[in-house]
Amino acid sequence: MATIWIVLNFVLIILAFYLILHLYQNIRLLQKTSTEEIAKEIDAVFHVYIEDTRTENEKLIVALKQMLQENQTAAKRKPQRKKTKTLDNTAEKKATELQPGFKQMLDREIGQADTEQTSARENAPIAANDWFPPIDQINDTVEESPTLKAIKLQKQGLTPAEIAKKLGCGEGEVLLLLKMQEKGN
Repeated sequence: MATIWIVLNFVLIILAFYLILHLYQNIRLLQKTSTEEIAKEIDAVFHVYIEDTRTENEKLIVALKQMLQENQTAAKRKPQRKKTKTLDNTAEKKATELQPGFKQMLDREIGQADTEQTSARENAPIAANDWFPPIDQINDTVEESPTLKAIKLQKQGLTPAEIAKKLGCGEGEVLLLLKMQEKGN
């Protein structure tokens, strides 16, 4: 009878090892697929980010072109002045690092745009709908910190309990404020 139990026990142990091995393989397979899925999700997110960046760049290019066209039309209306500002070496290097079209636009417009914008700002009338805050109605108030109040009251000779009553806080808080101030000095 004992041999039957030993054989049955041995068979159950072998079955348990087989099931453990089978579960281990399934877990590894799931981990591998989840890692691949995460990699695919990350890749998809990067692609979406790149596309968003690309569309934002295209919008920026369109806005820059419109701004340059507006500057060119404004320059045609006013008499042209000599270029007073020249690019230094670092600015030229930065311009050459930009896309080819931007370098040409920068070379053309840098002198004209600066002088025209400053003259336009100086000569521009203030519109009636420009709003300014009512400065005369602003009243500044200075408020002391609780630490400063506690120190002043302590210098007057009040105990921490009396200071806490006047400040409306706990005595432990007042003691903490005073100790922190002592360590700071």
